[in-house]
Amino acid sequence: MNRIEEHMVGIWQITNMPLRGKLSGDNVVIESNNGRQISSIPQALFLALEPKEIVEIIDRDLSKISGEPVSILRTDFSGHRKNPFSSQN
Repeated sequence: MNRIEEHMVGIWQITNMPLRGKLSGDNVVIESNNGRQISSIPQALFLALEPKEIVEIIDRDLSKISGEPVSILRTDFSGHRKNPFSSQN
């Protein structure tokens, strides 16, 4: 499993929306299950961020598309640090 796939697994764990990630040039393109592009994130940035931070970018982009605030997080992680699972280590 490559690093992009590992990050996508983390994203799938904390979201309630089916998403796909694919490499397109130097960007990771995030699409909805029906193929609609939601976000395009530079690969270096995508790999440097935690899944929760990537989901925040996706939420922001979805909010711009829909014109209203959107959150695809399964749970509110606002009280957690950067890595929501760090308390388990």
